[in-house]
Amino acid sequence: MEDAHEYERLLIAGLLQNGPLAYTDIEGKLKPEHFSNPVEHRNIFAEILKSIDDKDFFDATTISHRLKNTGVSHITGIPIKEYLESISAVTKVKIKAVPKYAQKIFELN
Repeated sequence: MEDAHEYERLLIAGLLQNGPLAYTDIEGKLKPEHFSNPVEHRNIFAEILKSIDDKDFFDATTISHRLKNTGVSHITGIPIKEYLESISAVTKVKIKAVPKYAQKIFELN
């Protein structure tokens, strides 16, 4: 069985690293409801989409701050800022890989 958590994590990392340009090829294809492993990924993706729609700058720090304001402070026991900084710094995701991860997430739903 394929790992939905890993695809969600990689897609989020790709968006955090590459910004709005990484979203161009997947716009309208994924919704926050496609993210559920863990459920906090749904909140992260929703905040990234909101930033893109509002044309606001976003990175791991700004997204974690916004999530804390909505009551999401941890993900799988890890502080949200630490989690987002870790996935965006440690795992390098090329912009061209983002649509592939989006397709996998869509297929697994």
